Amino acid sequence: MQFLYNYTNEAKFKSLSKRLSQLCINNQSPSPLGGTAIKSENLKYNLSFVISHIILSLKFTDRSKDAFESIITAYNDEHKTSLSIEDFTKIHWIREVHDEVLMPAAVRSFLWKIGYDESQGEVVEIPVDKVDISRCLQIYYNKYFEIAQLTIFPEKLKEVIETTGSPELSCAYFEKNGLVAYNKESSLFIWRGGDCERYLSNEIAATLWLLIAGENATIINFKQWHKFIRGIGIWVSNLSDLLSHANITKISELALEQLYTEKDFLQSDDEFAKTWLDSESYRHTNINAEIPVLHFDYSNTYNYIESVQYHKWRFQDAFDYQRMRSFCPLLIRHPIVQG
Repeated sequence: MQFLYNYTNEAKFKSLSKRLSQLCINNQSPSPLGGTAIKSENLKYNLSFVISHIILSLKFTDRSKDAFESIITAYNDEHKTSLSIEDFTKIHWIREVHDEVLMPAAVRSFLWKIGYDESQGEVVEIPVDKVDISRCLQIYYNKYFEIAQLTIFPEKLKEVIETTGSPELSCAYFEKNGLVAYNKESSLFIWRGGDCERYLSNEIAATLWLLIAGENATIINFKQWHKFIRGIGIWVSNLSDLLSHANITKISELALEQLYTEKDFLQSDDEFAKTWLDSESYRHTNINAEIPVLHFDYSNTYNYIESVQYHKWRFQDAFDYQRMRSFCPLLIRHPIVQG
């Protein structure tokens, strides 16, 4: 049987392959050191404790609302404009998700095309009413998204290792094992994770929880912890053997609280516009194209799901994957795995 092959199907296959690759990672996968070797080294040198402190010292990219508004202010001062954050949010070209100001797939694709066309000397087509919005977002994209890496100064890395680890551990040790890589241009170590992160993901996540939060954690503590494990790409599979029942219960409670209080999930008449702009299948659509207006039934959970399923038949590709909400599976997984 021959499958119908087009761009939409290709995007679906890529999305599915990414999710399957995550599910296929396990301790039996081949590696230069092997899972057993890493876990043995962890027992010998308490690697997860040292690595957790390294993670806490990493410099993360600041994509907060304050960071974005500083870009707007600088742009207004330079170009004598009067942009406000509402100019971006009302058309859904930015959304504040998980305490970060993010751009949907279609907008990121559009900004990339502007930069590419200009680099090729081609005419750049920007909607007249969105020229300043686009140029301002370009600055934000270039500064906070284009090259986003987790970094740490060599002196700080050495200090963390010496104060938390065994004498046998050094920057060279973690560089050799793929946790970090030295960048000569920036004179910084860049986080890579490697097999240490891969095989000690649960131990690192548990250690970070105890260092940041604990049994009396607040939602602020939880968000901070979740930011770290998302930022370094840890997939938590089981913490029940590493943390107390009280800690596990607290993680589950706060994960649900985060889902229930996430501002991006609040009822909106423009829900489909947000979905459309962040759909991988529609990311190359003309940014100025008219977005269909769909209405969902919010009267109860069942009716809402039914209305989504109804619209999926009309716009099947729009609901497949939303990058801006990709943190949700991990939040949902916490209560399921721990429950």
